[in-house]
Amino acid sequence: MGKLAAKSGITVNLIAVMGAECNIQELSKMCEASGGLVENVEPSQLKESMTKALSQKIIASCVELKINLNPYFKFRNEADKDLSNDKSTLIRLIGNQTN
Repeated sequence: MGKLAAKSGITVNLIAVMGAECNIQELSKMCEASGGLVENVEPSQLKESMTKALSQKIIASCVELKINLNPYFKFRNEADKDLSNDKSTLIRLIGNQTN
């Protein structure tokens, strides 16, 4: 879902209240993929955290990183879907970038 959000120019932020039940480890993957924030706050800090998340300006959306190696070099330990040119090019969707 995070990659779909990033491709659509949407940033997903997670603000979890300490003591509340939520699966931060799984939900944070969606935030990271879309360039969003993950915060675990005290209930008294919820307003400030929401204000911070909403005030961030997006300076670039749908950012993609492309790294080309010399054809004699190959990327290792990367997903095949992120590689091209016989594994010498890595393309990774970064998502939205904020200030």
